[in-house]
Formats: sequence, C-alpha cells, structure tokens
Amino acid sequence: MGGGNFVAEIDKILVRNMKLSRDLLMLVSIIFFIGCETETEYIWNDENRISEYATWIDNTICRQTVDNLDFMFQASAYRDSLLCGGDVNAVIKRQFSNPHLKPPKVNELGEICWFETQAEHYITHNGISLDEDGSLWVAYGKMQRFWDAHQQPVEEYCQWAVSRENGVYTLSGGMIHNGVFNEFFTMSNFLDMHFTTSVAEVMVCTDIDNNIYETKQTLRYSFNGDIMAVASGKVDYDRLPRPDVYMTLDGVTGHNTKEYIEGIPVFGSVYFDEGTTTATLSNGTDSWRIVIDYAQGGYNYSRL
Repeated sequence: MGGGNFVAEIDKILVRNMKLSRDLLMLVSIIFFIGCETETEYIWNDENRISEYATWIDNTICRQTVDNLDFMFQASAYRDSLLCGGDVNAVIKRQFSNPHLKPPKVNELGEICWFETQAEHYITHNGISLDEDGSLWVAYGKMQRFWDAHQQPVEEYCQWAVSRENGVYTLSGGMIHNGVFNEFFTMSNFLDMHFTTSVAEVMVCTDIDNNIYETKQTLRYSFNGDIMAVASGKVDYDRLPRPDVYMTLDGVTGHNTKEYIEGIPVFGSVYFDEGTTTATLSNGTDSWRIVIDYAQGGYNYSRL
C-alpha cells in the first residue's frame, strides 16, 4: 500500500470512528437525560419523599409556630406579672430557662422585648395583654444561616403579629423556620389564620439529681386557616427544588408536649392530636396534594 493510500485509509477510519464516537456520545447523553429525568420524577413521587414532606409540614412549620407563640404569650404573661406584682421569676422558669438559649432582654419598663427561639425576635405591643381583646403584639424576627449556603443571604428576616378580638386570635405575617441546622430556611406566610387557646399541663423535671418533677402549665392551640410556605434557597437534601406548600389547617389542635429536664427540651414528642391539614405541594412543574390527619398519639397522611 502506498503512502498516499495509507493516509487516505487512516483518514477514513478516523472519520468513521469520529462519527461512531459522536453517535455514541449522543446516545449516552440521551440515556443520561432520560435517566436523570426519570430519577427526578421518581424522587419527586417517591413514598419516602412524601413522608419527608409530611414531617417537614408537621415538625418544621406547625410545631415551630406553636413554639414561637409560646414565647410571645409568656412574654405577655411576664408583663402581666410585672403590672400586678406577680411572680415574674415563675414565668422565666416556665418558659425562658433553657440554658441552650440566650436569656430574654428587657426594655426600660422591665418588660421582655427580645427572646430567642430558632430565630431572634424583637417584640412590641399596643399596651394590652394578650389575654384581653384589642391586643396587638408584633414580633420582628431574624435568623442567621448556619451554613455557607450557595447564593443565599447570610440572614433572613420576618415579621409576624398576634391580635385578639372576641376571644379569637389572628396570626398574621410570616415566620422563619428551620430544622436541625438545615441549609435551607422555610418562610411561612399566614393567610386568614385564626386560633383559640386553652390551658394544658405537662410534667417537667426541675432537678434531675433528686428526681424532682413539677407540673408546668402551657397553652393549647386550635388553628383554622391557611399557610403558604416557601423554602428559602429552594434546594433540599438531594439538590432538588424544594416545593412550595399551600396548606389549610382545619381544627388542628395541640400544644408543646416536650418533656423538659432542667429547662432543656427532650425532642421527639407529638404536638397535635386533633384536626386535619390539607397541603398542596408544587415543584414549579408538577403538583400534588396530601392530607395529614391528626389523631391521638401521632398523625397519618395520605396522598390525594
């Protein structure tokens, strides 16, 4: 074979191999694309994912709403005790004794004006106790991000308010929520959210060395209304878009049932034992609904 023919044959082989490589690359790309699309669809509809979202709604949004309200109402109770010469230390012990949280701050009148839960909250009011009609208490929240989350702000801010008329409370504005140092924050907005309260009792350990327990009074809430929840950063654990959630609470009733040992909460308890939450979840392309049915000892959920 002459040199020219040899080069020509080599050129033909290279061209043929390039075409095969290009075709193979296209085939692999198609398979990869279909595989990713199928995997994404599978994850979005996977039963484990549905369970995770149900837990997110119950634990991160609804329970933390109760926790924040507890601090607001106890700040009002502290003010009531100041005005009537009551035992303000009892309020501190009941609500603000967790050594893992910073102690509350007071203003020039001696009233609690700042407290820490998942976020820091500065509070103002119109001079009326939350136990009375006409009251309006406002919280300005700020939470600093625990992780260096990509393209997300270092701090998130919120504002929420509690008012009372005819014995019924209205919860307006929105709260910041966070799980156990989650990268994303959840921002909830309360839409026509109303609730009533009653008194509940839980047992707490005030002296673990001597095994001393006391009864602690807390508030039990019954919610009716809508919440729109959005995950800041819109990315969950598997790097998929976190869905927006629109939920309707119908008679969802419960209270903070966590046991406390010398002010430190023991997690894992069930808050709600009545009512249902209907939630629509949307990932921007598709949406579906679940119903969380609360019953004694926990909740069940089903997909609609």
